[in-house]
Amino acid sequence: MPKSSLNRVSGAVERGRTWLLSCLLAAFALPLLALSASRVFAHADSPGSPPLAPTPLRLKYRKPAEIVALFARERPPDAVGDHIPRAARSDEEGSLVPPGVDAVLRGEDPDQVVLVGTEHVPEISDCIQVLDVPLERTSPDREKIVLTLRHADARRLRTLILRLPEAGSAVPKGRQLVLEGKRAWLHRALRQVIRAELREPASTGLRSP
Repeated sequence: MPKSSLNRVSGAVERGRTWLLSCLLAAFALPLLALSASRVFAHADSPGSPPLAPTPLRLKYRKPAEIVALFARERPPDAVGDHIPRAARSDEEGSLVPPGVDAVLRGEDPDQVVLVGTEHVPEISDCIQVLDVPLERTSPDREKIVLTLRHADARRLRTLILRLPEAGSAVPKGRQLVLEGKRAWLHRALRQVIRAELREPASTGLRSP
């Protein structure tokens, strides 16, 4: 074969290899970019740990930011100017997200939260569904919510909730618990509901003896 023909064949082979390499690099780069853009999905443990799987949960009544705020911190977000976190993470102070669940975060859809973790995701999902009920404004500074509990004892929970500062009313009705009061108290009361539903210690946010 003439030398010029060999050069053309060699050039074609080299261009083909370059194109194939570019395709492979792109295929690997996209997942890496996705992981770097969403670090909350990255696993902090050893490579042998189970992978983190995002589980979307669609809400019917509450906003994703409200659910995230309940799990994220004891103090409710102010009406004006207070930053609402994008996610409640298990490694942050004040968070009620239990070990095994890395985060509860707002999804891309306006009515969706996303749970990320390897354990206790069903329990968190059930707890959020307890919280996902209509919130009724009964006066300019008071709100009312009716919860149907799954695991918590309504009467024991009522005792804990009424010990919170500026307590409103808490009325147990079988498996239901009717809460009414100011927004800040209601926020802390709902966090006690989360603790009880997840069987977590319920001391945070209570007055000292």
